Amino acid sequence: MDLIARISILVLLLVTPWPLGSRLPWAATASTGLILFVFGIWLAKHVWQGKRTVWGRSLVPVAAFLGLGIVQATTGHSVYPFGTWLEVGELAGYAAVMALSATLLAQPAWQRRVLGVLCLSVSVVAAFSLIQYFTWNGMLFWSYESPFGGTSPFGPFNNRNYFAGYTAAASGPCVAVALSSATLRWRVACGAGAGVGIGAVAVSMSRAGILAMAVCVVVAAGLSTQRSTMRRSSRRTSTRTAVVVLVILGVAATAVLAAGVGPPLLDRFQALATPDFDRSAIGRLAIWSDTLEMIKARPLVGFGLDTFVWAHLRFRTNGDGFPQHAHSEYLETLAEAGAIGGALAVWFLIAVSIQGFQAVRTPSRSLRVALVRGALASWAAILVLSLIDFPTVIPATNYVLAVLAGTILGSGSDSVHE
Repeated sequence: MDLIARISILVLLLVTPWPLGSRLPWAATASTGLILFVFGIWLAKHVWQGKRTVWGRSLVPVAAFLGLGIVQATTGHSVYPFGTWLEVGELAGYAAVMALSATLLAQPAWQRRVLGVLCLSVSVVAAFSLIQYFTWNGMLFWSYESPFGGTSPFGPFNNRNYFAGYTAAASGPCVAVALSSATLRWRVACGAGAGVGIGAVAVSMSRAGILAMAVCVVVAAGLSTQRSTMRRSSRRTSTRTAVVVLVILGVAATAVLAAGVGPPLLDRFQALATPDFDRSAIGRLAIWSDTLEMIKARPLVGFGLDTFVWAHLRFRTNGDGFPQHAHSEYLETLAEAGAIGGALAVWFLIAVSIQGFQAVRTPSRSLRVALVRGALASWAAILVLSLIDFPTVIPATNYVLAVLAGTILGSGSDSVHE
């Protein structure tokens, strides 16, 4: 059963990006159902055999958050109970992936497989996105109309910000391992994958995505400077690092130059000072103002998980459209889950961060520590992106984050040997 659970996680990482990041209802339902079914059987067998878990108390706030959603859906605190139940199911799927990853993917052999799958996935998705960009005919996969009113689709995603969020999440381990003391083969492979991802995000011209990718690279590079370096091998390590950095920059620059998006990309950032951006910012600020009023109306438990689009109707002041999200994960969490849900989310983030920084505190040449550095970098990128966007609406991104959080939680497992 352990092998089936491990393979299921790897399959999710490989498959979920393609059906629009599994945002399509059938894809989200299938992925959630699969992992909950596998987790249920695995947990029953695990408990029956009297084995211990390694995730400890770090998943307590996750369980409590799920409990909050159930209470909302069953006691009338949710304005759309069915939507809240669906959200609880999806969150349970992410929690299951996190728990399985912490327990089953801690061994070095499986950590190498996780890294290989992430590197392969981000490389293939980014390469496909670039090919589709160069041959764009106005349709996803050259044959599929963008659903959900998607604007600026890119790759297999109906929005370039979704693509950028997924790529930033999946690229963290690639960047960290590329800058680590791993073998040159691993470093070049991961560097090439990260380079394709960085180049594709630049070509997508997602300003928020470029910011998130920059945070990912900076955090991964900063944490990697703590790695162990022996004096007699420092020159060789520095040379390898220089080679890998050149590979990353070369691949990314090739993608940008081939697409010819240099000047348009500069225009995108210069547009931040134009009246057009002012109008866009005013619309977003109006949504944030409405969301603050929602939070004031139900400060403790909110309006129910995944109910923003319905609850917002009562507070909408801008008559243009019906926003499905608050364009800020933090405000939306407080509006949907209240101060209790917000506190549980902060508790989880702090617990995972503490364990992650404890794992990387001691300089080490191990792949495990490099993966933890990459996981922290990916989470940092998504947390920054969440200030002004909603990247976690995409299940594919969430599964990557869940696996990486599990990697952090399992970093102290006794089954891991340096």
